[in-house]
Amino acid sequence: MKPISITENGLYGSYGGGAKAGMALGYMFNKIVGVELGLNYFQSGNQLRERTSVTLNGAPGEFLFEQKAYARALAVIPSLVMTTGNEQGPSPYARFSFVVPVWGDLIISTDIQDPFGRVNPQLAGQPAVYDREDKIDPVKPQFGFEGAMGVLFPVNNRLSFFAEAEFRTLTVDGDNRETTKFDVSVGSEQLQTLEDFPVGITQGIFRESLNNTMPKQELSSFVSISFFFFQGLDRNHHILQVQRQIQNKQALDSLLY
Repeated sequence: MKPISITENGLYGSYGGGAKAGMALGYMFNKIVGVELGLNYFQSGNQLRERTSVTLNGAPGEFLFEQKAYARALAVIPSLVMTTGNEQGPSPYARFSFVVPVWGDLIISTDIQDPFGRVNPQLAGQPAVYDREDKIDPVKPQFGFEGAMGVLFPVNNRLSFFAEAEFRTLTVDGDNRETTKFDVSVGSEQLQTLEDFPVGITQGIFRESLNNTMPKQELSSFVSISFFFFQGLDRNHHILQVQRQIQNKQALDSLLY
């Protein structure tokens, strides 16, 4: 049988879209220059990475491959802060920061519906379903950059409001992969689970070049977590920030899997 329709799309974007929360402590050396140390947690939205569908002439059903992923990260952010020093009215400021991830991962979910036996020819003609989840841990240490410009609106000696535009760029290389779920079923019958697969499938390490050692080695990958957003919340002299990112999540990214 020859395929009558094949659709395959690779989607490239950033895992920068999502939500983040954090806190920061700061100290001003004078009215112009200060420093800040922040702790930030980020979780991206669930992003569609790839979708493939195939139909065959004379065969019922459709082969469907769909893969989604989201990233999580905890980062320390040391910053240099510079303001105009205006205490009587609006005070523009700029912040220059390093982003140092201390924890994070990428969770990839893969769902396959295969009535044609493309994955396993022994199951051809049966409604086979594959449900897999992988976790990719990053290489450590790595760092990125963050810049912000805003305006501080003092209310009194203890409370201020601010409006800020921030840009962050962070590329994280993958170190190793672990499969945390791998189920194969036909209808209501479960044929295989994670324990049925060897370590060469369920674990992998990323390298620039490949050889036949165990666990399975895979081509090096990287994830881009870059974003640009606006924020404006209560601020007490750079003491506390709770932020939520509001932009869409399609930007530069490439992650090989």
